[in-house]
Amino acid sequence: TFTNGYKGSSGINAEYGVTTLAGHSGSIRQLLWDDERGRLISCSADKTVFVWEIAEGEGTALQLHCHRDRVNAVAFSGQPELILFSFGADKKMCVWNLRTERQQAALWEESNECQECREPFFWNLERLWNERKAPTKRQHHCRRCGRAVCGECSPNLSILPLYGFELPVRMCRPCYQQIPDNELCSSTSTHNILIDQTCVHLDQTKKLLAVAGTDNTIRLYDIAACL
Repeated sequence: TFTNGYKGSSGINAEYGVTTLAGHSGSIRQLLWDDERGRLISCSADKTVFVWEIAEGEGTALQLHCHRDRVNAVAFSGQPELILFSFGADKKMCVWNLRTERQQAALWEESNECQECREPFFWNLERLWNERKAPTKRQHHCRRCGRAVCGECSPNLSILPLYGFELPVRMCRPCYQQIPDNELCSSTSTHNILIDQTCVHLDQTKKLLAVAGTDNTIRLYDIAACL
């Protein structure tokens, strides 16, 4: 059984032996296997990369956020480097060190009121009517703890590399005030590649990365420094 502690679901169809992994909110663009560690890597139009840890029939799903547009392709260098390359329509290449410790992002909680100030959200009509309040509070989520909070209780943005967020994301006040330094240390690098990509191929032996672009060109990148 695959155990997904963040978002979506999975299950095994006993008759056909099918395992379903659900987590992306957009179309999936590419899949890669890491046979040595039993991982499946996927990238999506939802701007994310998922690393599905499915060795021995159970595992976790790690989300990686570094792109501002759809992720078109991924390439993976296995042992001993364990480096993942992701390519986005934002014309960025992100280099992820998969040896770095990461944790699953928090599961989003749902509530009819802000879990920090306890003010009702705009759809909580019964309470708004009883308390004669205007419907002004929208629901957001702290990416660190997963609580449902209003905008006034989550005004801070920060990267959270420990949870795979390399772009600033929303956090509630308590999380922002108590976040330790080790959760802010990033091992991911971002590089401009100037083209939108259609496909990529990594030659781990030669340490070359071939990138085909929508401008009808193929570019070869020397990635020795990344490995």
